[in-house]
Amino acid sequence: ALLSEAYVATSGNDTTGDGSSINPFATISYALGQVASAGTVYVAGGTYTERLGFGPDKKGITIRGGHDPAASWAWDPSNQVTIVDGNGKSPVSLSPSATSNALIALTLKRGTSGVESGAGIELAGPYNTLSVENCMIISNACGVYGGYHIPATLTVRNTLIARNSSHAVFYARGNVASSSTPLATNFLWNCTVANNGGDGFQYSGNPDWSDVIPVA
Repeated sequence: ALLSEAYVATSGNDTTGDGSSINPFATISYALGQVASAGTVYVAGGTYTERLGFGPDKKGITIRGGHDPAASWAWDPSNQVTIVDGNGKSPVSLSPSATSNALIALTLKRGTSGVESGAGIELAGPYNTLSVENCMIISNACGVYGGYHIPATLTVRNTLIARNSSHAVFYARGNVASSSTPLATNFLWNCTVANNGGDGFQYSGNPDWSDVIPVA
């Protein structure tokens, strides 16, 4: 049976671990495959060189970094930095219909193979909804890539999007007809977007199909 929660640490093991706090898994991607919808993955500080792929069956899952296994898995993101290193590919990718998922206290970096496949977060929907909070999206080819995969809703809070070689957030929709209902809605709360190689936000195609709602 799938788990309601799973724990991950660099000292864990995907073969012998059971995902418990005393016997954690070693990789976030493996844990993601073991949790049911609405489950939570608690990740210890450290660097995880892997890609996190949310399949269409993954809905309402939270991945939260910054935990300290030595302190009963207390949440201490300032001292327990959790890095997801894409090693060239997108650290996080959402398949079609992967909805209502959340990323908390993760550093997403080294997605460098291209604007799409090397984004810190690739919304490969359609019908993706994602919440990002207290994260850093740095040193990728693109911060967040929406592509042609709309509709999508992205909510970002207290997050740094910086030092990506292309745009911070990029949606490429082509020339499409206008619609009274935006197909890409982005909420930005208390974020820093700086020192990227392209625009802070880039929308190609008809801008009537997107809403950007920045909140200081």
